[in-house]
This record gives sequence, structure tokens and C-alpha cells, in this order.
Amino acid sequence: MGDVDDSRDTGGTGEGRGTGEIREAEDIREVEVADHGDEEILVHLRGRIDEGLRPRLDAAVERVALLADIDGHDRVVVDVRDVTALEHAGLCFLSALARQGERRDQDVALAMVNEQTRRALEAAHWPHRPVMSGS
Repeated sequence: MGDVDDSRDTGGTGEGRGTGEIREAEDIREVEVADHGDEEILVHLRGRIDEGLRPRLDAAVERVALLADIDGHDRVVVDVRDVTALEHAGLCFLSALARQGERRDQDVALAMVNEQTRRALEAAHWPHRPVMSGS
């Protein structure tokens, strides 16, 4: 319980930044998979979800499958409240999770859908109907 795969990308090299300078929130790009005990698997996405995160997104799909195999979870929740842009790689990630959920008889739902994410899903004619709650 409580396993966390925390993959962060700060979106740059940090060159030219003064010591002690705090990075702005929009610079952080993150994919986090957390095992919530017997209840569910939580996937938290943060920042711009684009092609640069593809390896981490692919690893997150595999991590969700592994946790489901180990703990028998039947629900995956993807929290997208902190997504600033959902690009093609992010849509592919969500589709992969949805297909995996169908094969494994898992409920895959989006939670805390913000305006940017909603618009990206609508523009892509998102075919899946996960349970969605807004922020």
C-alpha cells in the first residue's frame, strides 16, 4: 500500500536560473501513479502532457497494470485538475488506460476535469464515457 511512482520533468535544464529561484508551477510536468490500498489506483497528471512525457506515460500504463495484477484493483482514477495542456500523447495515454480497463474489467474514470482538459477531450471527439467530475 502507498506505492508511488513519481516521474517529474521540470521542462528545461534550469540553465540561467539563479540559485534559490523557485520554478513556476507551469514548468513542472508530472505523471504519478499511486496505489490506494484496496480501493483504487490514482494517476495524477500535472502540467503539459505532451510527447516529451511519452516514455513516462507508457511506463505509467504498465505500472497501473502491475498494481492491478498485484492488488486486484478494479478502479483507476485519473486526476487531471493540474493539467495545463493535454496534447496527442496525453490523449493516447488516456486511450491506452481506457482500453486496458476494458480488457481487465476495470472502471477507468477522469476526475477533476478542468477547462483545458475538457476542451482537448472535446476537440479530439473523446469516444470514452468515463465518470467525470469538474473542478
